[in-house]
Amino acid sequence: MTLPDEFTEDRDTQYKLGEMYYAGEGIPQDYAKAVECWQKAADQGLADAQHKLGFMYNTGRGVPADYVKAVEWYQKAANQGYAKAQNNLGVMYANGKGVPTDYVKAVEWWEKAANQGIAEAQYVLGEVYATGRGVPKDDAIAIQWFQMTAVQGDGKVQQSAKNHLEEIFLTNQFEAIQARSNWLLAERNLKGSKMMIQFIGNTTPEMRIGMEKAFREGMGRDFDPATEFNIEVDEALCAVSEQHFVDALRKLETNWPEKCTADLIQKFEDVDLDGIHKWMPELTKEMLALKLRMRDGNEKVSS
Repeated sequence: MTLPDEFTEDRDTQYKLGEMYYAGEGIPQDYAKAVECWQKAADQGLADAQHKLGFMYNTGRGVPADYVKAVEWYQKAANQGYAKAQNNLGVMYANGKGVPTDYVKAVEWWEKAANQGIAEAQYVLGEVYATGRGVPKDDAIAIQWFQMTAVQGDGKVQQSAKNHLEEIFLTNQFEAIQARSNWLLAERNLKGSKMMIQFIGNTTPEMRIGMEKAFREGMGRDFDPATEFNIEVDEALCAVSEQHFVDALRKLETNWPEKCTADLIQKFEDVDLDGIHKWMPELTKEMLALKLRMRDGNEKVSS
């Protein structure tokens, strides 16, 4: 049956026919006829066909290679929001094919394609930001684009994105871990110190003097329990380390009376070691050992 002319000239039909010629589906493979069909569809404004024409001129299939014409057709499709054409147009600008090399424009088109989910564009943006080529180097943005690529499957570009992520994390591992460690240490010192402040406020004079000394040494200034039991200076408390308390506790024990008072023993019995342990485990061990020595002998034990 012969199809009406108005149907065979329909852009969608021409596009499909071009795909059949390109792939050799049901008809002999013929790149030139594929180009002819896609030309008819592209002239009617079909973005898919415009992109295909750009690809054919870019690769020299069915027509002599012509980068200028490739850019022309990629541009027409890209202007219609066709993501694959936007990605390829970015490649043309990056490589200076058919247009002057312009990495700024390349990145602009890659971002348009990447925001529509094109993994290749997301990946290349990751590379661009990781290396600082055409944009300020920014590992954080690179990681975001590589992560967006990596979660789209297990293809080559996804695996390459995963490899880049590993490289970035390894490169920055020490700095990141060190920063995290410093933050956790400060947080631990802060929370542990605040708990010890509460404890000191209810303890014996001997304990209070020793613990106040620990705060003075850690904060680098005088510690006034009358005004600082409810201290709000977090930065200063962060400097009071666990070791300050451990040292103070050991010094205190060597200076206590021969017989520890029942009041002091009870104060140690009442200490919330579980609460302090989360932030200062070594101090907790020291306090627990002292509690046991005081309980078992109720006498001074040299350190």
